[in-house]
Amino acid sequence: MSYPFLRGFSRIIVFTAFNLLFVSPGCLEHDEDKGSTEEQPCVAMVDGHEITLDDFLRSFKSNGPGADLDPLTKTSAKKILMLNFLDQEVERRVLLEEAKKRNIIVSKQEVDKALSELKSAYKSDNFKLLLLKRGINQQDLKEHLSDRLTIQRLLSSVIKHTKKPINELDVENYYNRHQDEFKEPERARMRQILVPTREEARQIREEILSGLDFTKAAKKYSTTPDSALGGDLGYFERGVMPKIFDEIAFSAKLGKVSDVVESDYGYHLFLVVDRTKPTILPLAKVRDKIRRLLEAKQAEAQRKSFLAEVLSSHKILKQPKVIETFLKKQEVQ
Repeated sequence: MSYPFLRGFSRIIVFTAFNLLFVSPGCLEHDEDKGSTEEQPCVAMVDGHEITLDDFLRSFKSNGPGADLDPLTKTSAKKILMLNFLDQEVERRVLLEEAKKRNIIVSKQEVDKALSELKSAYKSDNFKLLLLKRGINQQDLKEHLSDRLTIQRLLSSVIKHTKKPINELDVENYYNRHQDEFKEPERARMRQILVPTREEARQIREEILSGLDFTKAAKKYSTTPDSALGGDLGYFERGVMPKIFDEIAFSAKLGKVSDVVESDYGYHLFLVVDRTKPTILPLAKVRDKIRRLLEAKQAEAQRKSFLAEVLSSHKILKQPKVIETFLKKQEVQ
């Protein structure tokens, strides 16, 4: 699930939006009225620090996918989201601890800049409503951004030191082994004229056959937005346009005005301008794209390797059954 208010920040590790809150160090809750201490169920333990069910649910609802869940969402779907969110919360805590060990920090100025960029994507009232909906304030958001930037800096540092250059042979090998990725299907370029009645279309067709340029006729008569472009629909492949368009575009003779064609939109005249055959893009056109793809794959592999190494160095215990039990109780309520 993606959150538009976090656009602009690279997702080096998959984090659920607004995953802010640190969980309490223990699972004991003191009841002031009863004068007793009641143990809460814990969903996970990281190096002796427990994540209580209450803290987890609060974070999931206010800061994670739970904020946008439909009340009618099936229990099975909620379970998947919650368990994924639990993994992300554990990873977040472990990576922040690793960053702390390496003295990786971000400045107040960097956090303020990130906040400013985030706010600029929204109108003032919309941004306030967004925070209100999740039950957080601007300071909470700053803490989240600080955590996020810290983790990004940690991962960037790791990837930078383990990065291997992508050479031309790597690019060529990928191109040769993945030809299907660079196939361009047959495409057609066509112009159209659309009018409300068959009689209008017939009369316009007669004018075109008598010498009126199709492009000029489209600008003069067509009711579609593309009339300003002379009815030009641009290049398209099969399956993009309505079926009747494909039938004309990929079978009619080039440069010959069609008969009047009826559709749900009205009455059309078509002119197929060009058709291209299926082809494989040359390496020269996709070289940079392949290089970026290989670099991204390498970075992701390095991220996964580093994360696995870091996680293995911490004592982590997850208790998904606590979440499952909670969801079952919700079902019977």
